[in-house]
Amino acid sequence: MTKRALLVLTSHTTLGNTGRGTGFYYDEMAAPYWTIRDLGWEITLSSVAGGPGLPDPKTLVEPDKRPPNVARFMDDQEATDALANTFKASEVTGSDYDCVFLPGGHGAMWDFDTDMIGQVVSDAWASGAIVGAVCHGPSGLLQAKETNGDPLVHNKRVNSFTNRETQQIELIGVEPFLLETRLRDAGSLFECSDNFVSHAVRDGRHRRLPDRDRSGLRRHDVAARRRAVRHGLLVRLLSTTGDSRVGVRGPSAAPGEDDPTAPAAG
Repeated sequence: MTKRALLVLTSHTTLGNTGRGTGFYYDEMAAPYWTIRDLGWEITLSSVAGGPGLPDPKTLVEPDKRPPNVARFMDDQEATDALANTFKASEVTGSDYDCVFLPGGHGAMWDFDTDMIGQVVSDAWASGAIVGAVCHGPSGLLQAKETNGDPLVHNKRVNSFTNRETQQIELIGVEPFLLETRLRDAGSLFECSDNFVSHAVRDGRHRRLPDRDRSGLRRHDVAARRRAVRHGLLVRLLSTTGDSRVGVRGPSAAPGEDDPTAPAAG
């Protein structure tokens, strides 16, 4: 039976009061997309609002500057058709999927911290799915729960876009909250590296990719992100038992998302 994966994208496009646009980070979506699709899995692209996926404008670069995963995605008709017609996240059921992945992008800070996204993740987790996130994507874990009602991230190793990184890119007070602080307040075992350095974390079935590429995996280390996601998927495919499932304890961000000196990332 073909395995199924769900990628959930932010639909928020305004970066607070800065006058700048935002959205999902293209490479943070494209990298896990190809990792999963190349394994033969069926992929559903969804977004908070449904309809066309809305990438951060700064990740829409000239063809010769596109990361390989993004270039491949934009040249693939099946992929671009799916992005042009994403499913509304409120109309998908997390338990229908073997993996749920939350790409980053600043927009996620406004529309991922909701009961609706939390329910999608909670249902997926309860059914035994792999859960992964990158960069600001872990904001979608904040309202997710274990089956006993505890926060999904409680006592789990996680990573995300950090407070120090938010300070470095001068977005403290612009974004509605500090993601690292909220994850720590929820009882997570938060881990991180120096600003914009790749850091991937795995705990059970939860995977947080490095934020140096800003996708749970930092944008600077797409290869690390792909390895982390692939390893998690393989763990699931091999039907590993117990808490060896890749799960909530380990999202990390990807580099570049909010680093003005780094390539565009989400």
